[in-house]
Amino acid sequence: MKAGGLSEVMRMIAVAKTCKLQVMYGCYSDSSLANTAMTHLAAYADYLDLDSHLNLIDDPFDGVSLEQGKLRLNNLPGLGIKSSLT
Repeated sequence: MKAGGLSEVMRMIAVAKTCKLQVMYGCYSDSSLANTAMTHLAAYADYLDLDSHLNLIDDPFDGVSLEQGKLRLNNLPGLGIKSSLT
């Protein structure tokens, strides 16, 4: 996550909203780990681009999915991420 973590993202959102700016979350070759974490904050964004994990051949994480054009979180505890890493 390029912003420095979820707490820093929330701080940036607060500043943007105070300045009446719109918020967009984007990704670039991020795995499901980063995109799932950011999806939890989707309600604070005006625009989302969190689909880069769909282009990865061997994404070691499983979290957010794309169903009928919508990001879907699962019901796993925490951020809802499973890892194939051992």
